[in-house]
Amino acid sequence: MPTTLLQCTILVAAAMASATAAARTYNDYLVVSEAKQAAADALPDPKSVRFRGLFLSEHGDSKITLCGEINGKDRTGRYTGFRRFLVEDTLDSMFDPQAGPGATPGEAMLQGIFGRVHQRVCSNKVKDVR
Repeated sequence: MPTTLLQCTILVAAAMASATAAARTYNDYLVVSEAKQAAADALPDPKSVRFRGLFLSEHGDSKITLCGEINGKDRTGRYTGFRRFLVEDTLDSMFDPQAGPGATPGEAMLQGIFGRVHQRVCSNKVKDVR
């Protein structure tokens, strides 16, 4: 009798793990597609957006963030070049301002803020995604 109970327990645990894995995969897809759309919508030409190096990162209280690089056309129709971005699970997005050597103090400050936020929320890669 104990063997039967043990076998049932193992089967139930395996079924639950399988269902959890399937749900996680489905949720990852939703998280990624919604987050990519949120990032694209924040740019002047959402249809021109290209992504690369995408991954999900987990931080805090199991919060998931989509991190990677994004490129899109500006208002003049030219691609601006890939830059880092992140989209929180709340669909709030943040882009690397890419302040260069001649940046104003305000631009440099924004660069620093983005760098700290990116390091905090994108440093625990959970899964590469497309």
